Amino acid sequence: FIPFSNSSNASIPFRGIVPRGAVIFSFIIAIAVFISLTLMLAWQAYLILSAQTTIEFYFNRSNESEYKKQGKVFRNPFDLGISNNFQLFFGTGDSKFWFSWLLPGGVKPQGDGITYPKRRDDSK
Repeated sequence: FIPFSNSSNASIPFRGIVPRGAVIFSFIIAIAVFISLTLMLAWQAYLILSAQTTIEFYFNRSNESEYKKQGKVFRNPFDLGISNNFQLFFGTGDSKFWFSWLLPGGVKPQGDGITYPKRRDDSK
């Protein structure tokens, strides 16, 4: 870049306040933000595909340890499978188009907002 050509000397790294240092610092900050956002996206995708909120995740983890002590296996009663969870969350159940989850409001959500579908083989 032309603005950095006169002020940057490759033989003396970081002499004083050099724009190159600012660029490197900005790059490091950008990488840190990218990694953070990627981890948050992965966490939210996991919660969506397992039909949980963050609070439910911790309650389910507690229930799982209680069931394990009793020799049982805990299964989230609202987990309907990856595909059904995705369809319920994004409202793409009756849509003909695969990209309809990008367009909000295309399909009316199921249920009344108070009760939600549960798995049928739930044996608590």
